[in-house]
Amino acid sequence: MAKMLQNMNMTIDVNHALFHRVGLKFAMLAMTMDGHFSRDCSKRIAEFILRKAKKLVPVRTGRLKKSGRVVMTPDRKGYTVRFGNSKVQYASVVEYGRSAFAPMRPQPYLRPAAQMARNKMKSVPKEVFKKNFRRIFPRIMV
Repeated sequence: MAKMLQNMNMTIDVNHALFHRVGLKFAMLAMTMDGHFSRDCSKRIAEFILRKAKKLVPVRTGRLKKSGRVVMTPDRKGYTVRFGNSKVQYASVVEYGRSAFAPMRPQPYLRPAAQMARNKMKSVPKEVFKKNFRRIFPRIMV
């Protein structure tokens, strides 16, 4: 038995170029995750909030519901869900209510939608990461 093991030369080659390529791909992943990762996550969450808020908004004429939209923040780093415009100026009155001049009870639609997003959208960063990871490492299954 010992004589058989002496005759068998076992060698394992380790090619450092493979590690270098993997390192470069991880660097590429880090670069793409920097801005795009948070932007993609923010946009998906904002669109989810908008869909839920449009389902919850009270409808009398439909103008408030139609005014809902997702817009980029002024610093262009995130997204905001907005309702109302110059013709529909009562979005906050519907959300929070009014005690003076024609009292109106609050009918929240945006806050419950944001709460739903907080509870249900926890998996979005993981999904976006997997999508970017698969794009850069196509042969590795995550």
